[in-house]
Amino acid sequence: MKAMASDWYKKIWTLDIQNHSWVEDTKRQVDFLVEKLEMKGDEKILDLACGFGRHSMELARC
Repeated sequence: MKAMASDWYKKIWTLDIQNHSWVEDTKRQVDFLVEKLEMKGDEKILDLACGFGRHSMELARC
């Protein structure tokens, strides 16, 4: 069996993912959460690092 390179993730996970069509909904998704959870802006959010942080970056603007 061939050993996996230590930088395997660099070939499949890049910031080019920001150009995918589903990223366009990020602001709408965060606005929905802020409204429904009645967030005031001083809450603490746990980012589980499942992506490049598009929701965290958008939440930071709130």
